[in-house]
Amino acid sequence: MLKTQCLPCVLMLIFGCCGIECSAESVVIATTFVGPRGGLIEENGTAVCIYSNSRGSILVTCKHVVETNPRSVWVRHANDWHQCGEIRLHPTEDIAILETVIELNATPLSDGIADGSEVLVEGAGPALAKTDEAAAFRGRVTSEGIISDDGLAVIPGDSGCPVYVRTASGSRAVGGIAYGYLGSHKCSRRTDHSGSDSITLYTPVSAFYPWIQTQYCPNGQCPIQIRPQVIY
Repeated sequence: MLKTQCLPCVLMLIFGCCGIECSAESVVIATTFVGPRGGLIEENGTAVCIYSNSRGSILVTCKHVVETNPRSVWVRHANDWHQCGEIRLHPTEDIAILETVIELNATPLSDGIADGSEVLVEGAGPALAKTDEAAAFRGRVTSEGIISDDGLAVIPGDSGCPVYVRTASGSRAVGGIAYGYLGSHKCSRRTDHSGSDSITLYTPVSAFYPWIQTQYCPNGQCPIQIRPQVIY
């Protein structure tokens, strides 16, 4: 299994908090499978915890990161790898739910993200690529996707990473899940996007929260929080 360090602390750009202080946690994930030549192949991405209790946690990521072999999906936490016991794939969106026995720090969801919203995108791409770039970058939501003020966008390993928004209470919530970028060339570093027309693409929570309700919210009682009020 790939050796990697924990995600760097989120920059104090929008939310005025850092790491556990924000009660949020995104993690590196890996899906392993046997390739056409018989060797073990590993695909990496990011996932974010949206619910947790003493029995374990529920995370959200991109379906394309785990669908190759849902029976072998692993979460990196506390310098060790933990296999996920349950994987659920959204029927149409690039979204998957992971269940693990690890107790992580959860972040509420928000379906109130709109054009003009200021967001923070935090992914494992830089850590997996072993670059010195920060895990997070700022951007603003448009009808096409997320445009960074600094010309940055997601890179390989960021798929499944959270798009954070700030709520009216001052806390942060997950407003969407990033799955790729729209651009004219491949990039292995965030700064490779600088000067290009790259736009980070994401799936808003409003597109998959109704499906989450069918999975975890019987009789209208849902343990997974949704917070619609967002400060733009």
